[in-house]
Amino acid sequence: MRTLAIAPHPDDETFGCGGTLARRAREGGDVHVVVVTAAAVVHPDGRPKCTLEERRAELAAACGILGASEHQILYEGLENALDTLPLRDLVTRLDRVLLRADYDEILFPGPSHHQDHRAVQAACFAALRIRPGRRPERRAAVYELPYGAWHPEPTSGSPWYVDISSTLSVKLAAIEAYASQRHSGTGPLSAEAVARLAAARGTECGADQAERLGLVRAIE
Repeated sequence: MRTLAIAPHPDDETFGCGGTLARRAREGGDVHVVVVTAAAVVHPDGRPKCTLEERRAELAAACGILGASEHQILYEGLENALDTLPLRDLVTRLDRVLLRADYDEILFPGPSHHQDHRAVQAACFAALRIRPGRRPERRAAVYELPYGAWHPEPTSGSPWYVDISSTLSVKLAAIEAYASQRHSGTGPLSAEAVARLAAARGTECGADQAERLGLVRAIE
């Protein structure tokens, strides 16, 4: 099993589907992470939040914890500005990524209030089109972030639950690696919020903890 997670920024792969990625790696699968963009980030009031070097280091640490064998960043310097990039350029870059290897499972971001996430989701749907020269993945699904229903579009795909009872601790450890991004207390991007969401999704499907994805294509 070869799984690809496509993330708008470093940390989205962990908050969105880190438990699933850790489970795939633990089961002997080959996990790859492609981050679309990373950059130095500032707070809304202009105070520095983190450097690009910190973003790279956090991504490497988190991917190591999750068990990903490969990770890469496609664009540097466009964080929070992917809507300024022509969509064609992003689709072409993702086309090239998908031609490098045959993936059994591809996970990408679901609906979001964030402009970068919306651009990446649109580009992923375009890049995952059926076309000559690319073997279609067995499963394609979108992942959710702890912000829940705070997005303008309806959730894509049919509900698909992955039991992460055995890997939630790994996901939480990877979240700890993102010191510059995680929230304290009960903020949406806090370890507590992630654990509570996992428990809620587990209740929905009869597991202790789970991640809910939206299945958009499955080939048997």
